[in-house]
Parts: sequence; C-alpha cells; structure tokens
Amino acid sequence: VPVPVPVPILAVGSDPWRLDPLAEWELVLAALAEGRKFTLLGCFEHAKLLSWKADAIEIGFAPDFAMAEMISTKEHLDAMKQFLHARYGRPLAFVVRTLSAADVDARKEARSVLEVSSERARDERARREAEAREHPMTKLVLSTFGASIKEIKTDV
Repeated sequence: VPVPVPVPILAVGSDPWRLDPLAEWELVLAALAEGRKFTLLGCFEHAKLLSWKADAIEIGFAPDFAMAEMISTKEHLDAMKQFLHARYGRPLAFVVRTLSAADVDARKEARSVLEVSSERARDERARREAEAREHPMTKLVLSTFGASIKEIKTDV
C-alpha cells in the first residue's frame, strides 16, 4: 500500500508562478497526483493555462473537449480551489473557460501540460534519432555495407 505523500505548503507571499507559470502548473498537477486526487488531475491536465496572477488562475479547454462541462461543476471547482488554497496558503480564484475556436487561434502560446509533454517527447525522439544518424559507428556501418537507415527505434 503506497504511503500518502504530504503536499508541500508554500510560504505565504512566495510566487513561484512568476518565473514560469506553466512549470508551476505542472507542479500543481504533480501535487494532485501525489495527493492521489486523480479525478482532479484527470480533468485539469487537459487544460490550457491562460493566465496566472497573484490572486487568480485562469484555465481553458478546447471547444471539442468533451469533459469541459463536467469539470466546470461547482464540486470540481471548489475541490480545486481548496487544493490551491492548501498549497499556496491563500485563496486563489480559479476560473475555467471553454475556449472558442477563435480563442484557441488567438492564444497559441497557451498550452496544456499534455501538449507540452508530447512536444518534449517529440523533441527528445528527434534529438535521439539525429544523434544515432550522426554517430561515427552508424556512419561506418553505412559506408562499409552501402546501406541506408530505414527506421530508428528510440523507445528502448
């Protein structure tokens, strides 16, 4: 049976979001996972972080996200507000919006943690493929046998 990990409470007045709001949002989601609040985690990891101010966090969901209406219930919002209050030691407004297609286009910089994770994985895979192609042993084998690379597996 896993031992519950206490969620760290940050000092009042500390504003880690000022440096990198998306990184702090990732930490919030990680704390939800550590606190075994999987319902909230499953809901809010799809959210795009729109803004994070000293007293408010605003997130948005893509217009085609099926669970957006369910997530916007008072129960989910209150649970998240309580969690954020416990984490930051002060009440924070927590605003959830369903974005229109125009909002999504206008806010291309607003991304969800899942989108950022996918992008990081793509970048890492591309980096590893390029590294494999440029490796001296790879080049030696290709020139020795007159072969070409068909596919590079990077998931091992």
